[in-house]
Amino acid sequence: QTLPKGPEKNTKYQTKMDDFFDQEQDEITNRICNEIEEKNRVLDEYIIDKTAEEAIQVRVHQLALCKVLVNIHNRNIFLLVRAHCNLGDCYLNNKYYEQAKEHLKIAKRLNGTLINQIAAVKEYQIHISLLLGKCHLDENGFDEAIASLDEALKMNHEIFGEEDISNAAIFDIYAQVCVKRKDYDQALEYYSKVWEIVEVTYGMKSEQSGNVFIEIAKVQDKAKMTDKAIDSQKRAFDIFLEIEHPDHDYVAEVAVTLAEWYENEAEYEEAIDVYRHAEALYEYCYGVVDKKTAKVKRSVALVLLKDNKYDEALEELIEVEELEKTLFGDKSAMVGKTFKVIGSLYMLQQKFAESHEYFMKALQIFDSQNLIKASREVK
Repeated sequence: QTLPKGPEKNTKYQTKMDDFFDQEQDEITNRICNEIEEKNRVLDEYIIDKTAEEAIQVRVHQLALCKVLVNIHNRNIFLLVRAHCNLGDCYLNNKYYEQAKEHLKIAKRLNGTLINQIAAVKEYQIHISLLLGKCHLDENGFDEAIASLDEALKMNHEIFGEEDISNAAIFDIYAQVCVKRKDYDQALEYYSKVWEIVEVTYGMKSEQSGNVFIEIAKVQDKAKMTDKAIDSQKRAFDIFLEIEHPDHDYVAEVAVTLAEWYENEAEYEEAIDVYRHAEALYEYCYGVVDKKTAKVKRSVALVLLKDNKYDEALEELIEVEELEKTLFGDKSAMVGKTFKVIGSLYMLQQKFAESHEYFMKALQIFDSQNLIKASREVK
């Protein structure tokens, strides 16, 4: 009497079986999703050392995985947002602008549906807007770039405030837009804002501050504000000399640019002094027998020559000759060019025998390598 009747018994049994199979299906689904998510995570690490073209293929594969997770297994849609954004970023890096815009706009639209649900996605919306701004900038779509940057800046102010360091990256892209438009005064105003934020966050004598002055100097150079450009470049160089553990190779490049600007303005003593700093930095990084070290020594010699300091220039060039023989070989074109300069220097000193000797050495090298123009100049 306590046993259920047939139909009732079958119904309860069926319910239990349905629950069992639902649970089993959920476990299978979770296992599949976990495997896909793990593969997606591994691909994030795999992409690090890949070429730009290979990176696109990896990101395309990741997008396919995320579509399976979201569209079939109902995982969080932010997985698709991130996948589209990453692929758009890869296309942007490869200058495939139409494809980049397509995926970035999809990412932005999908991310917009989550803004009221997950607070953190607002920050990602800023990231997407910045990438779109860069894409429009590279295509010279200045108005579209400004619109994306305005949107990013507004959200950034709402989330982080107007003084946060994250605003500096946005102002930097604004400045790049202005430079492309050749509106150099406006670009410098934006870099002034970048400098104010960076100085408060990192301090005056910081790598970040030095880099801002480098960008300011580039704009001033384009605007033909030569004296101001030199001043800004020097401020950057002085900062890098004082900070701990700088990138010596990078600082040497900064020094070479500053020295070249001094040289162009016929400020030869300043140019030589800064070239010497660059030479010391390259020697520290690569040693005395190195192409970069030799190139700077050659620059020093040519500045000394321009400054009519012939004896010092000759001494420097003899050292360059020995370095280049070691680096490029006795019969290399570089050594031939140095022979030619030494021959010209001896001629200026009216030491005609020595001048003839070096001109003949240069001519033999140029003729052997069929460098017709160089040979004709020596003759």
